[in-house]
Amino acid sequence: MGQPNIVLLLLDTARADHFGFNGYERNTTPNIDEITEQSIVYENSYSNSIWSLPAYASIFTGELPSEHLAIDWGKSIEKIP
Repeated sequence: MGQPNIVLLLLDTARADHFGFNGYERNTTPNIDEITEQSIVYENSYSNSIWSLPAYASIFTGELPSEHLAIDWGKSIEKIP
């Protein structure tokens, strides 16, 4: 068995109840709906932040905003191994 194909789809300000695979009647997300037919879809998720920059940084680093410090658009994350 080969490696799994993984697609991480990050959307900002998208309402879960407006996706077809979640039962929305209008055809607003046909491509995403098609992908979900062969996918694992998590029904519950929680963010470490209320806005995108620190939330996305937490996804990619596995750290809390207080650790990675991506809390200002003018700053960058610099990690030394």
